Amino acid sequence: MGKKCNKINLLAIYSYMHISHTEDIILTPAVVDALKAEKTLIVPNRSGIHCRVAALIIQKLAGLECNVVIRKTGRAGEWDARSIMSLVTMCGTYGQELHFIAEGRDAGKALDTMERLFDSGFGEFEEKKPAKAAAATAQGRTSPRRQRKPRTPKPRTQTDKP
Repeated sequence: MGKKCNKINLLAIYSYMHISHTEDIILTPAVVDALKAEKTLIVPNRSGIHCRVAALIIQKLAGLECNVVIRKTGRAGEWDARSIMSLVTMCGTYGQELHFIAEGRDAGKALDTMERLFDSGFGEFEEKKPAKAAAATAQGRTSPRRQRKPRTPKPRTQTDKP
């Protein structure tokens, strides 16, 4: 059996579900699960959550109808995932677990988007090599520069000082 909700919770649910009437509704587990989703993700890149990464997170969440907060494992406090100042001051470091909590109509979609973004390493895993460097590596050279001949030391004479 579902439980009846009070007026405050009812208004929040109405705003998420875009319901126009103000009758009492019964919350079933399916309705509650549709409005809330949680996922724990690990920061994959060495530089952690910096400004560019924070901007990517905000950009990915921009069109979705949900509120997303982040909690750090082992630390009190919540950070808003839609605020760049909140994300940067959170100081998410490499290998740290971040617990994402989304509430709203697109909660599941938002966390799936975050999971894909974290799995991609925020686009920082790929090493972008210039075409010349890639060609030089394919030929077995370590550098695209011209190969130099090794220097042979010139013989010393009596007048040279050591």
